[in-house]
Amino acid sequence: HMPPPVELPNVEFPRRGDGGYRCCRACCAAICDDAKAASRRCLPLPDGTVVHNIAAPLLDRASEQALRVVCLNSRAALAGINPEVTVVPLQQRLGSDNALDLISDYDIIADGTDNFATRFLVNDACYFAGKTLVSAAILRFDAQVYTFKPFEEDADGGHGPCYRCLFPEPPPEGQIPTCAEAGVLGALCGMAGSLQATEVLKELLGIGDSLSGALIVCEGLGTTFRKITIKRDPGCPLCGDDTTITDLSVHKE
Repeated sequence: HMPPPVELPNVEFPRRGDGGYRCCRACCAAICDDAKAASRRCLPLPDGTVVHNIAAPLLDRASEQALRVVCLNSRAALAGINPEVTVVPLQQRLGSDNALDLISDYDIIADGTDNFATRFLVNDACYFAGKTLVSAAILRFDAQVYTFKPFEEDADGGHGPCYRCLFPEPPPEGQIPTCAEAGVLGALCGMAGSLQATEVLKELLGIGDSLSGALIVCEGLGTTFRKITIKRDPGCPLCGDDTTITDLSVHKE
C-alpha cells in the first residue's frame, strides 16, 4: 500500500545568491513535483557575489553579464523547468536598511551567499523576523548545510542555536579566502544545493527530522559526511542570555 503523495502548502521563500549550489538548489526545487504547489520564490540580487565566480552552468553560462541580467536569466531558466513556480526577482541588494522588509513576506529563507558580512546579516534578520533559515556554504572541497530556528522552543523547553552561536563574529578580512580566491569543486556545489533543497522542503512540509541543532559537514576528498550536534550558546550576542545585538544597526557601515 503506497502512501498518498505529499503536497507542498502554498508557501513563499526567497533565496540569496545565484551561483553554484544555489543554482542546483533552485533547479531541484523547480524539478520536484511537489514544488508545483509552492506559489512564489524570489531571487534577490546577490549582495557582493563576484560575477566571474558565479559557477552556474545550470542557469547562466555567460559569466561576465551584469548581476541583474543573471537574476532575470535565472528566472527564465527556472520557469522553463517548472512553469507552475512563480519566480519574483528582487532587483536590489540586501542591506541592513531593507533586510527585514525583504524577508517579511516569506515563509522560509534559503541562504547561499559567499561573504560573511551578508551571512551574518541574513542570520540576524531571520532571528528578529522569526524566520527559519536554511543555509549552505562551500569552500574548495568541503561543504556545510544547517538549519537555524533559534526562536522555536524545543522538547526540553530550550531553544536551538543561531549562526552566531557557531561563529559569534565575522572573521577578520583576509583571514579566510573567498570562493573566488580558493575556488570550489563544482560537483560538490550540486551536492550541497540538493541537500539544502531537501531541508527546505522538509521544513515546509513539516516532515522528517529538522536539521536545527545540527550541522552537516561534507568532506568531498574523503567522500565522508558528518552530522555534528550544535547547541545554543548562552553567551551568544544575538540569542544568548545577555544579548548585545538588539537590531540590525550593527551592520551599518
